[in-house]
Amino acid sequence: MYAGIGYLDEPSGERWLAAVERTGGEILTYDGQPILAVYSSSAGSRTMAVQDVWGGAALPYLQPVDSPEEGVSPYASWEVQVPSHAFVDILRSDGHDVGGELLDLVHVVLPEGEGRATVRITTTGGATTVLASEIKGAMNRQGSNLYPDLLPGLRPDGKRLPQALPSYNFAVSYTARSDLPQGVLDYLLPEDATRVGSVSFVGQGWGHNLGMSQYGALAMAQDGADYREILAHYYGGLIPEDAGSHLPDRVVVGLGWELNSVTVSASGRFELVVDGLPVGPIAGGTWSVYLHDGELVLAPSIGYPAPADPGRTPIAI
Repeated sequence: MYAGIGYLDEPSGERWLAAVERTGGEILTYDGQPILAVYSSSAGSRTMAVQDVWGGAALPYLQPVDSPEEGVSPYASWEVQVPSHAFVDILRSDGHDVGGELLDLVHVVLPEGEGRATVRITTTGGATTVLASEIKGAMNRQGSNLYPDLLPGLRPDGKRLPQALPSYNFAVSYTARSDLPQGVLDYLLPEDATRVGSVSFVGQGWGHNLGMSQYGALAMAQDGADYREILAHYYGGLIPEDAGSHLPDRVVVGLGWELNSVTVSASGRFELVVDGLPVGPIAGGTWSVYLHDGELVLAPSIGYPAPADPGRTPIAI
């Protein structure tokens, strides 16, 4: 879970643990295999089809369904507006071939289930077509860095949105300078007036909008639905079943695969196990694991690779 194991110490931690234990060993399957049971914080009023968000083949259990979140989710609906020049700056900074003054923007959304939306962007530098999902990524990667006072925008209750564009479920439109009220243009310097067009995003939800919505599940539970009904609603009618042979006897969790070294601390002696074989007991304290000449090495973190004392030498593992 995103909150980490420390969530168990929160007031609702015991209830969360009880729910996990009561449903232990249950999974959803399709065609005899565990499903891709993705979920997000909020879907707004309706979830999306996997082929419309990530592309590729359709999955029958990841198709659009209504999500009853109005009045429950703070992300049920939102709107973000940026100046047209900021929109172009953000896309260009993210590597998209756009530049100059924005002239036109056409958002092409296909019917549900027929593929990903695109945006045709025309500037004084030319025209290009970008996936709507790539615009979301660019806004989230570059927006707050380039325009921290503008992004993320505000949600309806006045608090900041969690991201510049919180979900894939949005419509984007362009308002040209000539379409703005004259009262606004009167206050602008002539050199600024050509750059005052705006790009508006009107959207719903927070997350990828696929599978179960957490706020939608909350709304259904408050209305009396149990977990089986909630899961069936969001995952194509599938009902939890006993995992059987799909549940492994042993689960290995890897953390920090991309790191070159890892530092760990222990208050007392501990045992190090590598590929199922015990290496030590190891003295307590702070140790580092790092790669050296193709081998993993365990060494005291202070002063390594030289040992801190004769009893704490580096260990090849």
